[in-house]
Amino acid sequence: MKPPKVVGDGPDFPDVDPDDKDEIIRRLRLENDLLRGMHEVLKGRALGSLTNREKALLINWLRANAKWSLRELTGFLGISKSSYEYQRRALEAGDRYAWLRPLVAEEFEAEGGLRGYRVVTHRLRMRETPVVVSEKVVRRIMGEDGLVVRRGKRRRRYNSYAGELGDRPPNLPLREDGTHDFRADSPGRKLVTDVTEFRLPDAPKHYLAPVIDLYDGKPLGWCISQRPDAELANRALLMACDRLEPGRPVFCHSDSGCHYFWPGWVAICEEHGIQRSMSRKGRSGDNAAAEGFFGILKSEFYYPRDWAGVTSEEFVAALDQWMREYSSKRIKAFREEGKVVYDTIDGRRRRLGHSS
Repeated sequence: MKPPKVVGDGPDFPDVDPDDKDEIIRRLRLENDLLRGMHEVLKGRALGSLTNREKALLINWLRANAKWSLRELTGFLGISKSSYEYQRRALEAGDRYAWLRPLVAEEFEAEGGLRGYRVVTHRLRMRETPVVVSEKVVRRIMGEDGLVVRRGKRRRRYNSYAGELGDRPPNLPLREDGTHDFRADSPGRKLVTDVTEFRLPDAPKHYLAPVIDLYDGKPLGWCISQRPDAELANRALLMACDRLEPGRPVFCHSDSGCHYFWPGWVAICEEHGIQRSMSRKGRSGDNAAAEGFFGILKSEFYYPRDWAGVTSEEFVAALDQWMREYSSKRIKAFREEGKVVYDTIDGRRRRLGHSS
C-alpha cells in the first residue's frame, strides 16, 4: 500500500515539482542554512530587508560553512553575481568608514535619536575637530547601522472650533491662486498661532498656545495650561507682544478657534497694532505653518517618550524647556542666497544682526 498523502501548510516552492521530494528536501536544507547564517552573521535581520552588502556577508558565511554553490545562493537571495562580486571585493578591502561610524552614532544620540541624517551631518561638521563628509555617506551609515529616527504613535488632533462667534477677519496669507504665503522678509512682521492638546496617562490634559514668527519659526510667546480658555491664548499673545518692535506693521494669523473671536484677544490686537487674520472654516491648510510647528513638537518631544508617571508640574517644566531650547539649541536648515545653511534660530539672528 502507498502511504497516505499528507495535506497541510507545507513549504511552497513554485519552481519545484511537488512530487520531487529530493529537491524539496534540498531546498529546505538551503533555507535552514540561510536562517542559521542570518542568525550568526546578521543577528536575525528579516530576509526580505537585506541590503546587497548583507547578502554578500551571508553568502560568504554559507560558502565557508555549508556546501552550496554560488549560483544557488545568489539565486535564492535575489542578488546578481556581478553585484555579489562587487560587494565581496568591497568587504575584502575593509570598511573605509569604520572610523566614522561611532562618530555618526554619537551625534545621532546627541540629538536624542530624533533628527535625521542632514542634522547629523551638520553636527559632524561643527565638532571641535570638524568631520567633513557628504550627507549621502551619513545617510548610508545610519541605514546600515540601524540608526532610525524614533517616532511615536500619533493621537487625535485637538479642535477648538465653536462656530462663528463674530466677524471673521480676512485670510491674509491666502493668495488668489489658492496657495499661501507664509514667508516673512524680517522678524516680527508675520505671526501665526494655534492651540494643541497633550494627553497624559497620569495627569490631566494640557494645552499649549504658541505664537510663531514666520521669519524663521521662532516661538515669540507661549502659554501652557490645563484649560483651553481665553487666558491661554491671551497670555501667549501678550508674551509675544513684549518682543515686537513698536510701530511696525504686523499681522497674526490663526485658525477659526473660538479663542480668536473673543473680546480679550481682539482688544490685545488693537492695543498693539496687530492686524488679525483667520483661516477659512474646515481648512487646516490655511494655518499650515502652525500645524508644521506642532508636527515637529509632537514628533520630537511628545510621541517618542512614555509619559506614564509624569506629574503635571514635570510635564509643564519639560515642555517649557523644549520651547526655549527650540530657538537656542535646535539646529535648523535655512536657505540663504541659494544655499542651505544649518544654524540655530537665535544663532542665525545674531549672525544677521537681528535681536533674538
